[in-house]
Amino acid sequence: MSVKPRSILTLWFSSNTAVAKYAIGLIPAVLGLSPLLTIISLLLGNLSASIVLGIATSMGPKFNKEQIRISEDVFNKGWKTFSFLNFLNTLGWFIVNVTLGGFALSVLTNNIVLGGIIIVITDIFVVIFGSSFIHKFESYASVLLILLGIFVTLDVTAKSIHTPTGSSISSFWLVFLTSFGAILSWSPYASDYSKGINLNLKKSLLYTSFGVTIPSVWLSYIGYLSALAIGKASPIADVLGVLGKYSIAGVAIMILGIVSADALNLYTNTVALTSIVKTNKRIATLIAGVLGFVIFYFIYQDFLNFLINFLSSLGYWISPWIGILIAYTMKKKDWKIAWLSFATAIILGLPFMNLKQYGIPYEGPISSILGGIDVSQIIMLIVSIIMYIIL
Repeated sequence: MSVKPRSILTLWFSSNTAVAKYAIGLIPAVLGLSPLLTIISLLLGNLSASIVLGIATSMGPKFNKEQIRISEDVFNKGWKTFSFLNFLNTLGWFIVNVTLGGFALSVLTNNIVLGGIIIVITDIFVVIFGSSFIHKFESYASVLLILLGIFVTLDVTAKSIHTPTGSSISSFWLVFLTSFGAILSWSPYASDYSKGINLNLKKSLLYTSFGVTIPSVWLSYIGYLSALAIGKASPIADVLGVLGKYSIAGVAIMILGIVSADALNLYTNTVALTSIVKTNKRIATLIAGVLGFVIFYFIYQDFLNFLINFLSSLGYWISPWIGILIAYTMKKKDWKIAWLSFATAIILGLPFMNLKQYGIPYEGPISSILGGIDVSQIIMLIVSIIMYIIL
């Protein structure tokens, strides 16, 4: 049975009903950004990244390969560098979901670490013994997550909330960048879902943009309102606080969604690791699971900063990499040109970077002029495309 092109819309829609979307809404709430500027920044961040993701999705039918495997055609033997970076990407998302699962289960266990252990063990078990099952189940879990979103929306919009009036440009940009990075992080395996489908660029852009933007903006904004209404440091606590007496049902739905999404993150992480080093997939899964738990243990108490830093930093390698893949679809060139374009994009992006938020004492001169705002990811995306085409 052939897969219809419009299935891309439902795939991206279901993928972006994940509980992690509520967590993104915690960021503008903590920063004190006004509701209007919050929704504008979320809309612009998700929509602009969804366009890039739509182009990446269109590469599946064109090359009939997984996204990272297309890198092998473009970057030659150096493609494994991006496999490693994607390993870090999926590990980061695994940690985010383990943390959210730990927060959710702590309602029942009264212990976040114990909740995290349960999520990690469940994910490892699923990946080793039943990843195909959980992949199918994700679509069913997304229906429950949509219903949860509707329920939370009705509850939170009925509450009297004291809304902030902040209009800081740096706060606006940080919300834009984190929402942009969250969607851009799908790019390293976008064509994995679209290869073999009769899908042109126009439909790919249309289905991806709608499928990504609607649920992402909706749930992130509801997470924002929930954080304002409840005022806890955990996005899970805020959402469950809004649900009140129905919070246990909310926990059950969240856990189903977290496990279904996180098992796929762990599985993709395992694939990335085994492409870098020769090892048994089960051993790779255990390594990633243990590593993810260790990092979770050290960051869960400062989860918001981890989330901001993780999402904001993704584009430093993804934006120039996907930019070159986009240019490659227009004109195929020698792999040396690809690496030269990638390096040039990074170098020209340096003046626009602000790495102080990651503990690195560097702020580029242009970023300094802009008051610390980091626009390097957008610059590197554009430069990588231009350089590859003109060289």
